[in-house]
Amino acid sequence: MGAHLLVVTDAEENELINNVLFGDEPNFQIFTGWFRLMEESTYQWITGEPWTFANWNPLEPSRAVWDTGESEECMCITGQWNWTDIPCNQTRMFVCEF
Repeated sequence: MGAHLLVVTDAEENELINNVLFGDEPNFQIFTGWFRLMEESTYQWITGEPWTFANWNPLEPSRAVWDTGESEECMCITGQWNWTDIPCNQTRMFVCEF
C-alpha cells in the first residue's frame, strides 16, 4: 500500500501533527520515520526525503547510550512539540502515512 512511518518536512506539518495527535498529552511520544545511520553518523527520513526542517528538544539529538547499551538511533515527537532521539527498540506509539 505504500505506507511508511511519519515524516515531518516543515514547521506547518509539525504543528498540525502536534495539534491533531497530542492535544493535552505532554508525556505522549510517537515514533517517526527518522533514523541515524550508525556507520555514517548521518540522519535521514525513511522515505529518502531531504532533511530540511528540525524541531529538536534542547541538547538533542544527543545520540546517548543508555545503561542497557542501546544507542539513540531513532526519533520521537513528544507532547511538548519537540523531537528527541531514543533507541529504536523502545516501545512507543507510531503513525503511518500514505
